[in-house]
Amino acid sequence: MKRSFALILGIFGFGLGVLVATFLSASVPAQNPQAVCRPSAPEQLANGPKVLFWGNSLAFDHNWRLRRSVPVNCARQGMTAKAALEVIHTLPAIEFDAIVVVFGTVELLRDIKSVDQFSAAISTNIAQLSSAYDGSKIVVVGVPEGPLDVWRYNSDVPASAMNDVLRQIDGVDYIDTTQVLSDLPWDMQTYDGIHLTAESYAILERALIERIN
Repeated sequence: MKRSFALILGIFGFGLGVLVATFLSASVPAQNPQAVCRPSAPEQLANGPKVLFWGNSLAFDHNWRLRRSVPVNCARQGMTAKAALEVIHTLPAIEFDAIVVVFGTVELLRDIKSVDQFSAAISTNIAQLSSAYDGSKIVVVGVPEGPLDVWRYNSDVPASAMNDVLRQIDGVDYIDTTQVLSDLPWDMQTYDGIHLTAESYAILERALIERIN
């Protein structure tokens, strides 16, 4: 009898716990993920020129050195231009001399069906960045192009179509990544058909310094 009573109390307690947990989770509003930047707490950095990096792993992976400017890298691995719109409003509320935008390769890896979707998302990113950081120079980094056995994006949409979109954005400075890296042999530009090598970053970094300064 005591065992049966204890079992009933246990079942009742478990059910009540589930109901309470469900109620609490439903009552807490969903939170948008926050933009995570390097260095942490960029708002606390000393005064001086700063450059924001916003985009996917091509921006995230490198430890940028910009001579006279402090890089604030808020890019994310695997982030698309569309996904970026969910967190763009959480970027640091500080002044940036320049903003480097890097999108397009993740979209190609996920085999986007229409370049128009990318065009709409990247245009909205640029518009919101221009509004939030009025006066900041915006530099858009193009998608590396090359033979299919070198840049393995696995998409029906060609990389050139993505670059056409980036090249035609008003009010930005476009970097033709393919041209910038052209002095490197194909097999030295990428180590896996998607990401850049150290040699590629060194060249791209110099190009960015020229544009930013």
